[in-house]
Amino acid sequence: MDDVGKSIVDNWGSLVSVIGCSRLTEQERGPVSVFEEIEVNFTSGTATVIAESEYDTVRVEGRFSKLPSRVDLSDAEPWSQFIGSSALWTWTLTNQQGYTDGFQLEFRTSSDFLGIQLVCVASHLRVSVVVPNEH
Repeated sequence: MDDVGKSIVDNWGSLVSVIGCSRLTEQERGPVSVFEEIEVNFTSGTATVIAESEYDTVRVEGRFSKLPSRVDLSDAEPWSQFIGSSALWTWTLTNQQGYTDGFQLEFRTSSDFLGIQLVCVASHLRVSVVVPNEH
């Protein structure tokens, strides 16, 4: 995971698209958009954040998702504000029990520095935006 995070920042350029990936089709899962994998595509590389269901942990691999159901999230919030920006930092998030259950990227957008977290909850990825605390 650390090598992929380093490649995202050092070599892969700007974010060009984000794809939510699932084992289930939209008809099977219903209108709720929950994903077991999120594929982040940059100008020179691709990473897939994977929710590991056994321990609700995450794994990040430098590859395209292999799951059959794919939804383009690039134009949807919160992802749309990061398209065209390069990642400045990546983190793996480890809980108090030693499980890596999250991955975070920080981008410089047109207006600020913003982070996006992908945390495994109930065998799916929950996406949250991290904003600076303004005093």
